[in-house]
Amino acid sequence: MLRRLSCAALALWFASSASAEDQSSQQVAHLMDQAAQSYAGKGYRPDSPVRSGALGEGASERVTFHVSGGGISSIVGLCDTSCSNLDLVLYDAAGNVVDKDVLSDDAPIVSRTGAANNLTVEVQMVKCAMSSCRYGLRAFLKPAGATASASSTPANSSGKVELSDLASRSLRILHIGDEVTGTLSPASILRTDDTYMDGYFYDARAGEQITATLRSPDFDSWLTVDQPEGEFRKWDDDSAGGSNSRLNITFPDAGRYLIVAGTVGKHTTGSYTLTITKGN
Repeated sequence: MLRRLSCAALALWFASSASAEDQSSQQVAHLMDQAAQSYAGKGYRPDSPVRSGALGEGASERVTFHVSGGGISSIVGLCDTSCSNLDLVLYDAAGNVVDKDVLSDDAPIVSRTGAANNLTVEVQMVKCAMSSCRYGLRAFLKPAGATASASSTPANSSGKVELSDLASRSLRILHIGDEVTGTLSPASILRTDDTYMDGYFYDARAGEQITATLRSPDFDSWLTVDQPEGEFRKWDDDSAGGSNSRLNITFPDAGRYLIVAGTVGKHTTGSYTLTITKGN
């Protein structure tokens, strides 16, 4: 009798676990369907099947995608309702980090622009209320020249913009030796990830080296240098010590680059100092 009860209890436990897993999978599938509809309105199309897995809090794993290229490739991550913080780090075929989303949210997005390639995403389950949480990943492609559907809501209707959108704005041009004192506030540019940013231009020579340093007494800084018409993008969180950022840059091509002073935290405000010096 004891053996029968134990087997019955075990069967019930397995059935319950399977039900919970099915529910988590359905949650992720539903959220990914919503993401696909939203991205279609922004000119994107699915570029991979949905890739899914399950991780416990603090665990990570890597998933490889082959992206078609020829535009902006974005990989969207989503997780079930037991997960409250999921992070993504994107690597190219050579193992270099090309983008990351480590904000405190459950819907990270990483992107890159370029030709067809194999990309690897490191999935990090930062916060999970259960023994494990299910996540989903899917690649989307916005072909070069694609525009949003006229029948859908424009992507920037809320006033939020992508970092690359700054390239079409009138921004201050920085030079070696410049030190800029600025303030991020609700009047600053709001990114699509709900963080504030200020943008600057730098006109570089091919092979030129500079050091950009972003310091703030008020927020955890996030510094980015981006080539609007190319694949080059570098960023840093805390290489200048504490919550300050520093990038040592060697420009691959001559042209105009974006230097963006931003924050890690959503809607974080405060003062900052951005300095540009000659690199080593």
